[in-house]
Amino acid sequence: MALAVREVREGVAVVKLNRPEKRNAINLEMARRILSELSRGCEENMGVVLTGEGDVFSAGLDLAEVYSFKSLEESSTYFKTINNISRAAMECPKPVVAFVNGHAIGYGMELLYFVDYVVAVRRATFSVPGIRYGLMTATPVVAPALLGLRVRNFLDWEFKLTSEEAASWGLVQKLVDNAEEGLSASIAVVKKLADIPNFASIKRYMKSGVKDLEKLWLNFEEFMAEAALGKETKSRIELFLKRR
Repeated sequence: MALAVREVREGVAVVKLNRPEKRNAINLEMARRILSELSRGCEENMGVVLTGEGDVFSAGLDLAEVYSFKSLEESSTYFKTINNISRAAMECPKPVVAFVNGHAIGYGMELLYFVDYVVAVRRATFSVPGIRYGLMTATPVVAPALLGLRVRNFLDWEFKLTSEEAASWGLVQKLVDNAEEGLSASIAVVKKLADIPNFASIKRYMKSGVKDLEKLWLNFEEFMAEAALGKETKSRIELFLKRR
């Protein structure tokens, strides 16, 4: 089974995270597939909609895979590939819209910092509980520039946003009642954004504040790759895995 599938609708690439039995948690193989399909959509289509299969957008990083890492090379490859999905969404010259079809957890929420527009079902929630393991991909670097002092809330691993709260924070731009409505609305947004003259240049300038943080982000990526191998992080993940 393909861990990410790409379907073209009305000239728009719909890239679906396709691991519903694991709540669309992203392992390395899946990350590579998402990156490939996202890049193809940016090259070949009017734009891209990123969404998930089932009732969860994404549970974020695959902690079972992270727990299995034995070397810095394994860990670095994983975190680099995950972050390259974010970079690809940010650097795509065409519109990239996220349709959050269910809960966005951890990296599932972090990815939303980098897209151009977010549509979400009303039942969705948003959280970054990876802080309990000391694991994130970009939040400490990027989120303060985007959300200001609100990011202090993310230090509480039980903190969670409703879809309405996420909209008030600016993480979400449009709320819908169901998946069918959401996918149609997301495709319509891609087409509308793609019709903006000079969209690629305007997007590049809008994302320039995040790009200015690239060196710090790379340093954080290296830090996370090392931290994932640490005894305390592994013991916290082990407890989580035993409770599942």
